[in-house]
Amino acid sequence: MKLYDEIKWSGFDWYVIGIQENSYKLLMKNSLKGANFLNEDNEMKFGESNIWRDSLIRDKLNNEFINNLVKEDMLEMTTRIRDDEEIIETTDYIRLLTINEILDDLPMKIRKCDNWYWSLSPRAYSYNSDFVFIVHTPGYVYNDNALNAGSVRPVVLIDKSALEKCNQNDKLERFSPCLGGIMSFESVEHILDGYAEEINKIIDYIKRNNL
Repeated sequence: MKLYDEIKWSGFDWYVIGIQENSYKLLMKNSLKGANFLNEDNEMKFGESNIWRDSLIRDKLNNEFINNLVKEDMLEMTTRIRDDEEIIETTDYIRLLTINEILDDLPMKIRKCDNWYWSLSPRAYSYNSDFVFIVHTPGYVYNDNALNAGSVRPVVLIDKSALEKCNQNDKLERFSPCLGGIMSFESVEHILDGYAEEINKIIDYIKRNNL
């Protein structure tokens, strides 16, 4: 699996945006839809302030949306944000992109989305301290008031072995989730090498039963 590959995990499509020795950092490919805490446009306000620690989105992602994911695969992420002279540290299983991740690491094709979406980074002005960095649909960074409604694009950190543990005992069960959205030909070719026997069995079964 390589950086910026597309994968399917927990029933959602994700981009791989970070690879470490023991983990993959994933960004949801499109904005979150259908959650009961989103409005009819699949948006929600950031919160009463622009501080991620107190964000309504943070609360909903880590206490409600997390129930839709395979939590045992997930690792906690620690984020540090400067608010004037204070460093605010948070630890989450699910968060949003930071402005540094967006500007330093992400190519425009990964930044693009089906709607503008929140980052977790505050953008303070002398006349108003409630602005948050956002990403517009084409991938450009701007800012908006935390009280306005915008889309949510979750980030998670996954144990590396959890995405690579398609062992002999559960190959058929996990075949689709493991291969699902990987778009790199080299990645698919490499993984398929380990499934040749199972694939041939499936093909033979289909032929025998005229499916």
